[in-house]
Amino acid sequence: MTGTSAWTHYLSKIHIIAIMTSMKEITAKDAKNRFGQLLQSAQRGPVRVTRNGSPVGVVMSVQQFERLRGAAWERLTETMDRLGEEAAARGLTDEVLESLLADDRHLLSTPTS
Repeated sequence: MTGTSAWTHYLSKIHIIAIMTSMKEITAKDAKNRFGQLLQSAQRGPVRVTRNGSPVGVVMSVQQFERLRGAAWERLTETMDRLGEEAAARGLTDEVLESLLADDRHLLSTPTS
């Protein structure tokens, strides 16, 4: 990870921890009975929904969801890039990878008795 992306990743973790510790909570029964209020509250911040005292879901605004999805996608692409660089440094070429994948395809398509 570069210095900037590591910093962004660190801040993202802090943000998620802050959200989880300050998150409002509502029972599933109350969520059902006051769904309009639940949606309004979710616009201000995520709301944890519980059933029998255990968390079963989170309701959040579309904007918050899109931010989280974007951050996860960014981390995934950074991880894939890093792993690709590490594999290349260890000698994994496109040809070697294709050969390995062809072997796996062959094993998967061969019936066993």
